[in-house]
Amino acid sequence: MSLGLIDVGTRSKENSMASLSALSNQEQERKSTNKQLKNQYKQGIASGMASGATIGGTVAGPWGMAAGAVIGGLAASFA
Repeated sequence: MSLGLIDVGTRSKENSMASLSALSNQEQERKSTNKQLKNQYKQGIASGMASGATIGGTVAGPWGMAAGAVIGGLAASFA
């Protein structure tokens, strides 16, 4: 009888450890994915600023470049 209870306890422990390991792996994947999304968001804003600056510079010179960068950055951050 006690041997059966020990086996049940051992299996329960093994299952718990496996679940904790799986949860730890999922947490690492989630953190990695969030970091990638944050980097993509920042790259999108930088790209929007560069595009806006280029268009503004061709239309209105240096002031247009500054305004275009701001507008492009804002547009990219809301997209």
